[in-house]
Amino acid sequence: MNTEFSSYEYLADNIDVQIKGERSIKDLDTAAQGIIGYTKIRALEVFHAHNDYLENNENEKSGKLGLMLSGGIDSILLAAVLKDLGIDFHAVTVTAKGVSSQDRDNSIALAEKLNFSHSVVEVDSKTLSTEIPLTIEKLGTDELWEVLAALPISLAFKEFNNKGVKGLVLTGNGADAIFAGGKVLKEKNLYSENANKELDSLVLKDVSRNFTRDRVIPDFYERVLGKDDKRFTMAFQNRQAWELSHLLAPNVLWTEDELGRKYDKSALRKAAEILNVPKELAWTSKSPLQKSSGLMDALILHVRESMAKYENATNYTNPLEEDTDILLARTALRFHKHL
Repeated sequence: MNTEFSSYEYLADNIDVQIKGERSIKDLDTAAQGIIGYTKIRALEVFHAHNDYLENNENEKSGKLGLMLSGGIDSILLAAVLKDLGIDFHAVTVTAKGVSSQDRDNSIALAEKLNFSHSVVEVDSKTLSTEIPLTIEKLGTDELWEVLAALPISLAFKEFNNKGVKGLVLTGNGADAIFAGGKVLKEKNLYSENANKELDSLVLKDVSRNFTRDRVIPDFYERVLGKDDKRFTMAFQNRQAWELSHLLAPNVLWTEDELGRKYDKSALRKAAEILNVPKELAWTSKSPLQKSSGLMDALILHVRESMAKYENATNYTNPLEEDTDILLARTALRFHKHL
């Protein structure tokens, strides 16, 4: 792999993380074109690094690029860019079996519309029983958000390997931090200097917390993927994306449609729409991967099924049906010695 190429960068560790742009791009179409331009450059860079990786590994002379397709706008945009560039890739979506999953629905619809290779990994209760202890052992923690962030990555890489995707795997990680995804500004006037300052503050906080190795688990990716950690390639956790984000004004990140529905990361959504992504997919809402994949719900269902197996479990209420607060209290009593 080209030594100048970086799968992802710990910007908060390596550079003076300050907002240096003037957030001068205030037109949505202009912002979208800027996003497309950057994302195409990054996709081509990743593609060439992917080919270098394959050439430098004796047993991997050819193969498609991988894409983790979560069903949110970040990975939807990446899929659209790869298709527009004519880059061959295989996408993998990890979702829970037996529960409603927005990720599954969005990803399948996009693959059908744009006509690219795609597979869905459905995680059932048996898989959870096996994979969760392994993931906890790898990470050295049972912290909920860390485990449920690691699980889809690990399972996706198994599927990539099964499909013969042995090179780099592209993800949309990093976009939320630099484009304030999932956030809402308190300042209502998005054209004001106060809005700019509030956006700067949100982004600086997220980048300082997330684009650093000094996290809860500093070697998170190494623990999850082992020697394959450098294959995990982030589209937006690098200096170029960070610098682009400084130029975008709040009004091109947060918009409202004619029905009053509010959207974040609007410039990315408009970019996807320009690249022929159906409007209903480009302007979809998205929860964190841990929830949108259905894995959180699957884990709760797994607990319900486990609790229902104990003696006298259904005397008063049934763990399979009872309110979640009752289930939590029941589980706390069952494992009170560990609390």
